[in-house]
Formats: sequence, C-alpha cells, structure tokens
Amino acid sequence: MKKLNLYAWITNNLWIKLSCFLLAVLLWFSTTVGVSIIRDFSISLAFENVPEGLMVSNQTTKNVSISVQGDRVTVLKCQSSAFYLPIDLTGINAPGSYSYNLLPDKVVTPTGVKIISIEPQKVSVTLRKKE
Repeated sequence: MKKLNLYAWITNNLWIKLSCFLLAVLLWFSTTVGVSIIRDFSISLAFENVPEGLMVSNQTTKNVSISVQGDRVTVLKCQSSAFYLPIDLTGINAPGSYSYNLLPDKVVTPTGVKIISIEPQKVSVTLRKKE
C-alpha cells in the first residue's frame, strides 16, 4: 500500500481544485446575496406635535405589525427599533377622538427596506385636557 503524501495530494491538479473552490464560492455568494426576503416586525406608534394643554389618553392600538421586504442581509440585520411610525397631531385644537390612516410610505425605514403591508391600517386616538 502506498503512503499518502499530503503535499502531493494538495498540489496534484491544483488549478482544477482552485477553480472548483472559486466556482463554489461564487455559487454560494450568488444565492445568498441579493435574495429578497419578507419579514414581519411589531413597531410602536410615536405621537408628534401633541398640542399644548392636551395629552393622548387612549388609542385603539399601541403596536402596529408591518411586513418589510429587502435583500436578505439588510432585512436580517434589522430590528424593530430601526422602524419608526410618526403620527403628526399638528392642527388639533380641541380634545376628542381622531382617526388616522396608517400608510406604508409614512413608516421611516432603514435604507434598502420597503414596507409591504401594515396592520391595522387605521388608528383612533383620543385626546383630553391635561390635568
């Protein structure tokens, strides 16, 4: 029986082995990078420009579920804290209940991520006078 020489085994057909290794890396890279995936997150609503003398006393939901799409690497790195959904209360002068449509284009997202859906699509907010 022949003794196996490790150096000879590695260097024998070296160009073929290197070519196969390079091809394997390229195939792996092409299947993992640039692949678009969809992922769901639960994010909080943020009320901005609350009128002086008023406060948010009730809202139909505190969290919103969003589905996002983007390349695999970017989406997997995202966390819920990377998303922000502001509700602008500018223009409200009196206490009462107000309804807002939650639109995907209003969600602030990381670069390269697109909002696919948002649930619920509407939120009701009740404002009352500060005590």
